[in-house]
Amino acid sequence: MRIFLLCYLFLFNSCSFFKRRIAVDEEVNLKERYYLNDKSGKFLVETESGISKKSNFVFKKKVLLEDAASKGPLEQLISISKKGKLKLKEGGTLQVLGPIISQYTVWFEGKKYFSEMKLSSNNKLSIHYTSPESGKSGVKDIVLPKSTGVRCFFSQLVDCVRATGFLSQSQDKGAGKMHFQVLWDGYPFLQDQYTGLKEIPFSQAVLEFDGKNKNDERRYTLQAAGQSIFYFVGNKNELKKMFWVSEGLTLTKMDHDDLPRKKERIKKNENIYADEINSDVDFESE
Repeated sequence: MRIFLLCYLFLFNSCSFFKRRIAVDEEVNLKERYYLNDKSGKFLVETESGISKKSNFVFKKKVLLEDAASKGPLEQLISISKKGKLKLKEGGTLQVLGPIISQYTVWFEGKKYFSEMKLSSNNKLSIHYTSPESGKSGVKDIVLPKSTGVRCFFSQLVDCVRATGFLSQSQDKGAGKMHFQVLWDGYPFLQDQYTGLKEIPFSQAVLEFDGKNKNDERRYTLQAAGQSIFYFVGNKNELKKMFWVSEGLTLTKMDHDDLPRKKERIKKNENIYADEINSDVDFESE
């Protein structure tokens, strides 16, 4: 559960929390806004996403207080995946978004918690997390077990699955299941908020097409880590809603009247998020 102190909002605007910045070479961003309700209250979520010049998919998210959107985020995340192709055993290739790195910052009771998750080409998952609590900081290196070859950051799940073509194919066929591996970016602090999650940074997952609702939205059910999460996508397979019933979470996209979609150019190598981790980050490495 999120527990925030309003004094943080003053601190965020009065001083710099971050020392090192992530530079993203990005041409176009797609901006979206959502309403978020969970057990701790109502919030606004702002997202940006796009493909960079070097074929990286970049996703950014901020969570803000509903009545204080201009005073700074309560959570922020950036995750980057590499656009590529996966060779299939039966022949041919499958387009994928392969996770590279994700960085997540959240404030509990006015205190800052940070987690970085990075995946190398040899299936090694490195996690670096810092916390003001004793015993809640450290580094973990995990060799991921074999999977279908498709991995997705939880933060990018719809975009990652859409890249494979599964959403369109399952809708054409009226049925379908996709097996893959989900990386819970935000670990271990995501698990502090959503206690139903197991204390592991990854899970084997299945996404199943469940048909359409009365609003002509396509429904999918994610089964992972003992959880059932429901996704609803629109005609262009964009995320419209997400329901995580066991955690009391609903995410609903704002109507165009609330915030029209727009594309915005940003400068090359613009600094978009930052953190205090001193390790080097190479987004282009495989």
